[in-house]
Amino acid sequence: MKLPGPFYFKAGPRAVLLLHAYTGTANDQRMLGRRLNRENYTVMGPNFTGHATTEVLPLVETPASQWVEDGRQALAQLRADGYEEIAVFGLSLGSSIASRLLLDDYELLGGGVFSSPLILDSISKSQVPQAFMTYAKKLWKQLGYSQEEIGAGLQALRPKLDQRLADIDQMNAQICQDLGTLNKPFFIAQGEQDELIDGTAGSQLKTYMEDLGKTVDFVSYPDAGHVLTVGSNHKHLEDDVLDFLEGLDWKDKS
Repeated sequence: MKLPGPFYFKAGPRAVLLLHAYTGTANDQRMLGRRLNRENYTVMGPNFTGHATTEVLPLVETPASQWVEDGRQALAQLRADGYEEIAVFGLSLGSSIASRLLLDDYELLGGGVFSSPLILDSISKSQVPQAFMTYAKKLWKQLGYSQEEIGAGLQALRPKLDQRLADIDQMNAQICQDLGTLNKPFFIAQGEQDELIDGTAGSQLKTYMEDLGKTVDFVSYPDAGHVLTVGSNHKHLEDDVLDFLEGLDWKDKS
């Protein structure tokens, strides 16, 4: 089984960090990364700790705080390589990490979220838990586990998954509390046919932020599902992200 690696597409001085979804990999963001790179952006897409492996347990045993640290380390790498002006975007779980970075790192120029669960009261009430269990079952089957082994594994996995999703819920709740302090341009994209979270989550987040006195760039895609970056609307998303990026306050105006 070939496992997807991270990417780092170097080009001009404007840099963009792209963060992937839960159970996902850098491949979630690779097409968007290549499109931005063709427009002379330097783009990095790391793999979060515990992801891009054939193991399931690291996904439920790694705390959300480690994924935030992964994001910080990626920013540190970009800066060590000389990229001072950076925007950050995330898909699903990655959107939570991107939002945390935007809140904590005053040097970031802006960024945003795709298919964000931030506004949800509980991810456990969405379709994410069932999708995760289906993912684990499929992976273990590919690895040659017996039906008995898979059944026992799924039974042991569920309480750990519930604990990890509660951890992410807690992180998201804190981010939502902190959004009133956000003073950077913020982009929200949501597919209305999202099969994992509420298809109105993006518009709910927009309303929440506007109630906080924030102006956001919001785009909704009527026919799109959860993984906006690879779905049928991915080119529209790429165009919208580029438009947003062009509006940021880059020192380099070329």
